[in-house]
Amino acid sequence: MFLTGTFSYLTMVLLKWILVLFLVFCFPFMGLTQNHKLVGIVVEAKKNPIFAANVYLSDLRHVTITDLDGRFELSIDQIFPEDTLVVSFVGYQKSTIKLSELDFREFHEFLLLEDIISFEAVEVIGKNPISESSSISKLERLEIYGIPIAAGDPLKAVTALASSTDTDETANPSLRGSSTDRSIVTLNGVPVLNPVRNSQISGIGNFSLFNTEIISEQYIYASNPPLTYGNSTAGLVEIKTPHEVSANQTQFSVGLANLGLFLTRKVKDNSFIQAYSNYQFNDIFTLVNKESMDKLNSFGNYDAGYNLKIRINDKLTLNSFTYCISEFYNMESEQFSFVDNSIADNKRVFTINNLILTTNKGILNLNSGYDISNSNYKYGIIKSSKRNNILYSSIDYKWFLHSNSVLQFGTSYTHSRYSFRDTIPKLYFLLTPESPNFSVDTSLYNNNFESYFFSKWQLSNKMVLSSGIRSNLPIGDQKHYISFQSGLRYDVSINSSFLFSFGKYNNYSIPNYSLYKYRLLNSKHLALDYSFNTNKMLINAAVYYKDDSGENTPQDALEGLVIYDKLEYFGLELSVERDFYRYFKLYLANTFLNQTLFYDGEEYTGSKSLKYFIKTSLNYNNPKLFNLSLTYITRPGLYYTNIIGAEYISEYDMLFPVYGVYNNDQYNNYNNLSLSINRYFRLNNSAVIAFASISNILNFHNERTSIYNNDFSFSYFDFYQKRTIYFGAIFRF
Repeated sequence: MFLTGTFSYLTMVLLKWILVLFLVFCFPFMGLTQNHKLVGIVVEAKKNPIFAANVYLSDLRHVTITDLDGRFELSIDQIFPEDTLVVSFVGYQKSTIKLSELDFREFHEFLLLEDIISFEAVEVIGKNPISESSSISKLERLEIYGIPIAAGDPLKAVTALASSTDTDETANPSLRGSSTDRSIVTLNGVPVLNPVRNSQISGIGNFSLFNTEIISEQYIYASNPPLTYGNSTAGLVEIKTPHEVSANQTQFSVGLANLGLFLTRKVKDNSFIQAYSNYQFNDIFTLVNKESMDKLNSFGNYDAGYNLKIRINDKLTLNSFTYCISEFYNMESEQFSFVDNSIADNKRVFTINNLILTTNKGILNLNSGYDISNSNYKYGIIKSSKRNNILYSSIDYKWFLHSNSVLQFGTSYTHSRYSFRDTIPKLYFLLTPESPNFSVDTSLYNNNFESYFFSKWQLSNKMVLSSGIRSNLPIGDQKHYISFQSGLRYDVSINSSFLFSFGKYNNYSIPNYSLYKYRLLNSKHLALDYSFNTNKMLINAAVYYKDDSGENTPQDALEGLVIYDKLEYFGLELSVERDFYRYFKLYLANTFLNQTLFYDGEEYTGSKSLKYFIKTSLNYNNPKLFNLSLTYITRPGLYYTNIIGAEYISEYDMLFPVYGVYNNDQYNNYNNLSLSINRYFRLNNSAVIAFASISNILNFHNERTSIYNNDFSFSYFDFYQKRTIYFGAIFRF
């Protein structure tokens, strides 16, 4: 009783404290003494002013943006010896300078240069590392926090892009229509398979494994990903940790469902360590969102990680990253006519190490990764216990031949082992504990050895040609395959460019309890991308065709209904980002996707055929007041195969579902309007960021799956996340 009363009391105190922080949004913050004012202008190489450039202190306690004339004012109440001023804008190199070196009585001009990879006497010019060969988007840490539907998560931020066709409200990347098992996510050059946390607020995989604070930038290759990486037939999300930190920092976060601690400590000579830990719980969150979280019984996790960078000497650098997590969830689920609790837990550790050596002509990378996990799942008759071990190693060399040419080549080896001890229903729709079943006790192995060669040539001031090839060395009964790609970029002007690219790719699927097999998948890509970029507006457009196929590819492995031959995609994308009225930014994106499924010589509509997929957001970013973002997403409902009746089978003495024509029905339209707001202010020598968000403000009942009664004569729907509220604060010292 004492412990229960104490917990209730602490819960109420915590809730009151968070509510007080939330109310801060309603009142101007008083008591901020502004003793220093830095004024200046941000320009590019031709002295044109840059609108909406970010100007901030490295610890983010003071932030502003430039106006239409590139001018800014940054008021600073107190200056510390370690303070560093940062000036940045997408597509340009960051400019940093110690605040102590600036004279506050003068008007300062900050020059930003286009993103340039400089290596001793060799210079390779380009807006992004390999952007000339692939359709690429770039997100930096501050941008991730500014995307409402991201909820501060790097992989959730990808879903805001026009090239993302994620329809499940998860963090697993789905790019240009392809399923999530065809794309890969890498961290510092090492693939991280299944990069999401197993249990989250609204279901499975709602957030990624990565802490946004340890991310410097991430690149998203929507299609034709560079063959410097393998095992992808759709796209690539490439995440990089910081190269350096400017100051020591301690950060504590508190929210309705989370407590977190993040530390950054400089060591010496650009060496540093970052460490973090989080505890996630459901008690307060489910209390606040009782009506919308009625099926969620409990969830939680403990996770911790560190990122270490050691500058051994001028040419040799070591980077080490380790992450571990223990998590669980328990939520009510419905499949066919069966209702039960889905119960899962997972323990996982992975580590990534990089040794980087610079030479007179290039950069040598030695990469290694080790991933081990132990997970359990129970639902009705289904009981699955999975263990996996993945070992990855690679060596790469980037050779700068000349100022207009780069060669990169290397080799990689992946050893993976999955062990299953499962109980599976004999009939996919019979899930009760008494249903007929069979047991599986097996281990699967796969060894994948690959080598690649990639080249990029600056043919003229306006044209860049790139190409790559990657091949495996078959081990055992593996098939030999060759992946290839090529891209031609043409710069119409300094602001606009076209990119034509094509390629053929191969990757292995991840085994699971419904299909115990490594399947070799392949895909063909053809794309034309266009980009127009000025200081005030960014326009991206694309038209593409893809052909996904592979070995025994199930459309729905659990139901075991259809083994399709291939999927074809034809897509159109258009996105516009526009800054206006100094503090406002409008983003509008739309995707048309035609998906065709081929099965047994027949053509069917794919489940992700979308006549439109509109994503729009309006951002108000005023550092002196608050930051507010409003996001609206709408699309048609997905296609699905409806059960139209039942047939009695005397052999089993039961009714079997009878399906209509494949994908003969469609869910209702999907709509989601969400709001996020945050405010930054100082408290003595520390900083506080208070934040709040409301997902699905209008509480749209978006249909996710169809549920049936016992004789399959009646159906109703399960829904995506209903309206949910979340708020909290981040304290920085």
